[in-house]
Amino acid sequence: MKTWRLAMEATEGAPVSLYGAALRYAAWWLGPALAIGAYVGLRPLGHGRWALALLALNYAWMLVDADRPFLHDRVVGTRLVVAR
Repeated sequence: MKTWRLAMEATEGAPVSLYGAALRYAAWWLGPALAIGAYVGLRPLGHGRWALALLALNYAWMLVDADRPFLHDRVVGTRLVVAR
């Protein structure tokens, strides 16, 4: 993230551990995994397009939350900041 001058840190300002970074990566996949599962389940019923709402929730969360983190950042307790 050096190109964009971004850094990831814990919400308290501490550096993120390797475990925390791996957990954030796994949490990011929750939205797409839920959307794929919903699509597979809803497609036979003719409602596969509603699975897109689950995918959008993963990213639209930052528009709703006052601190503006993505959902996976809120779940894990990390944030992106401008690097110093």
